[in-house]
Order: sequence, then C-alpha cells, then structure tokens
Amino acid sequence: MAVLALLFTRRETLREITTDMVNHPSLAETSMLGRTTFPISPSAASAFAVMTMIYVTRKKRNERKQKRRRLWTKEIFRRRLQYGNQLLKDMAMEPIVNEIIWNFTRMSLEDFERRILQIGPKIQRMDTNMREAITVRERLAVTLRFLATGDSYTSLQYLFRISKSTISKIVPEVCDALIQSLQEYVKVRFIHY
Repeated sequence: MAVLALLFTRRETLREITTDMVNHPSLAETSMLGRTTFPISPSAASAFAVMTMIYVTRKKRNERKQKRRRLWTKEIFRRRLQYGNQLLKDMAMEPIVNEIIWNFTRMSLEDFERRILQIGPKIQRMDTNMREAITVRERLAVTLRFLATGDSYTSLQYLFRISKSTISKIVPEVCDALIQSLQEYVKVRFIHY
C-alpha cells in the first residue's frame, strides 16, 4: 500500500480514480477498436502495473509452496497384490500347512478359519475405484503375527507389504473385534484395592 501511495501524485486512491471514471462518463473515450476506455494518469497506470506484478509474483510463490501430490503408496506396497498377498496362499499350498500356519500365527488352520468367520464382517472393508481393500485374511494374519511375535510395525510392513500406518490401524481394530467375539470365553478378574 505504501508503494501505491508513493505512485499517486495527489495521494489519490484507486477507489477515487474508479469512482471518478464511473461518475463522470464524459471522461470516457472511444478507442480505435470501438471500445470505451478511460484516461488514466501515469501514476495510476504505474500503480496498476506494480499491483499486477505483486499479484503475479505472489501467485507464483503460492503455487510453488503447494506440496506436490505424491502417490498414495510407495512402489513396494503397490506390489502387495503380486507378492505380499501370496504369503497366505503359499502357506496353504505346503504339504504341512497346519504346522506352517501354527508356526506363523500360533494358531491352527481350523481356528484361523473360525476366527475369520467370527470377525470377518466386523473388519471387512470395501474395495474402491483406486485400490483393492486389504482382505480379512490378511488383516487377521497381520494382527496374529504381531501378537505372536511382538514384531514392530516396521518389520511387519515389509513382510506383508502393507504400510506401517495402515498396520497401526488394523491391529487395534482386529484386536477389538477379537475381544468382542471371544468375550464369552474370556473371563476377566477385577481386582479392587
């Protein structure tokens, strides 16, 4: 604003200039193209040029400041459907599947399937146009592996090819569903001090 005040000879404002032009149509001239124009003092023209330059530079700066959009997932996690998703299928193809599943989740295959039937509707997510949802089997396997081994979310993300931020949402969600479905079998003793 100080720049504009210096550029105007009579310390006139843009509002005064435009008001004068509107209130005095006799100031209007017709250009060679037949358009109506208003005479502008040199100070008003230079003020307009300065304002335009300020506007353009601020707009460019704001565009640069805006974060560039990143892909939703890193390449390693995008390949989950090719590689990470096969982990449970590969285990099921082994001749000693019960032993492998037991070693991996500390649960028999029958119990694993029973838990899927119990909590599946509670933890299932719908596919979107952008990507397929993480299956109920994978959600349960991630949680059981976490509970069985105490692995960090970081190590689990490379095993299952699911980001650790997603795993940090899956584990509590599946644990809550397991607690709700097994509540009648688990007795909690309250100790009063």
